[in-house]
Amino acid sequence: MTHKISKIITCVTVGLIPFYFLRFDIFGLPTNVFEIAVLCAFLSTFYFLLSTKRPWRFGPIWPYLLLIAAGVGVYFANDLTSALGIIKGYFLAPLVLYWLIINLFIGHPRPDRGSNNSEKLLVDSRLHGNDKGESGNDKSDSTILSLSIPIYISTMLVALWAIFQKLGVITVLFYQKGDASFAQYLEEHIRVFGPFESPNYLAMFLVPMILLSIPLTTLIKDKYLKAAVAISLVLPFVALLFSGSRAGMIAFLICAILAFTIKIRRSFQVSNLLIFALAIMSVLVLVYYFAIIQFNANSDTVRVEIYRYSIEILKNNWLWGVGLGGFREAIVSATANAEGFKTFALPYALHPHNIFLAFWLNIGLLGLIIFLINIVIFVYRFLADKTRPLVYLCAFLAMMAILVHGMFDTTFFKNDLSAIFFLTLAIGTVYSDEKSKG
Repeated sequence: MTHKISKIITCVTVGLIPFYFLRFDIFGLPTNVFEIAVLCAFLSTFYFLLSTKRPWRFGPIWPYLLLIAAGVGVYFANDLTSALGIIKGYFLAPLVLYWLIINLFIGHPRPDRGSNNSEKLLVDSRLHGNDKGESGNDKSDSTILSLSIPIYISTMLVALWAIFQKLGVITVLFYQKGDASFAQYLEEHIRVFGPFESPNYLAMFLVPMILLSIPLTTLIKDKYLKAAVAISLVLPFVALLFSGSRAGMIAFLICAILAFTIKIRRSFQVSNLLIFALAIMSVLVLVYYFAIIQFNANSDTVRVEIYRYSIEILKNNWLWGVGLGGFREAIVSATANAEGFKTFALPYALHPHNIFLAFWLNIGLLGLIIFLINIVIFVYRFLADKTRPLVYLCAFLAMMAILVHGMFDTTFFKNDLSAIFFLTLAIGTVYSDEKSKG
């Protein structure tokens, strides 16, 4: 029972990822509904593991090293309060969610029917397309596919929110009122932003979450409900279109190409080298598209200028970066004499608009290397697997979406985006670890 309760609370926590904007203080400590849900899930799971004496799972060490690297970023930060808030919201809480998933959704101990004292670990048979557990007649209540339910619900809520904005039913909410930046999105050529700070943030949320929602269709047995869920996934895609994010659309397109390529490989035994080559070619096409073909005097020019000053900042801070949350102060200082940049670009220079630059600047070269190691391990494990069921494929595609979109925006340093990253990492870890044991 405690295991099931812990799973339910964790599923609710996953569903609350986009609702971090519901903020409040507890004993003077700023927090939000997502972080409180993470805490509740942790306490429940902690009690479950202690009461059942189940071994704790931690998975690979590399995700936890990101938290340590972030601690170094706190040390070099100028604003300690802001840095501590960032490490809590962008690293600690999402990492606890990662730990919860790899402990609760990979299988759990039950008494062996042949013995009153021994315990066994039920393999998550649904990962392999079988609804039955090891006993042959009990359905396992521990399946990674169940996470697709809260992922789907939260994705649909955000998508409907954005679509209603486009229709004029919703404009801005209490926490968005008074922010002049939203006015530009509500003018004649509206770009929807949903519950987030900008249309680009909406796209950064939607693309990986759409992909992580797809495995829900394999969990549903009723063919009509399955068809309804599949069709409803058009709505978040429509919301993505309404966001007007080119990077989001390109990330989605690249993931579709990768999915098609992997399908061909399974049918015709295309080599991993070809998949890697296609991925590199896709990234190069993206770079060319944004830097040359679509270069204009507006958003692209601003982004390129932010890149240029970010690299200049790195030249003097290449080892430790500028500390967690220090980018804004650093770029203000670096552009003190650049009147044009301060007028047109500085309002948008809240982050480096590149996930790799963001890691390097916020938590230093070591932090960037640890981040890259996490990605390499994730990709290697996926490519080494020969079966690649839908849940694993969608996690891989979601990670690719984070990286592709991350070439042109910072798809991590935000409450929901960092949670999505660790959620995706956890799903891949659960499946690859279970396969290695089976």
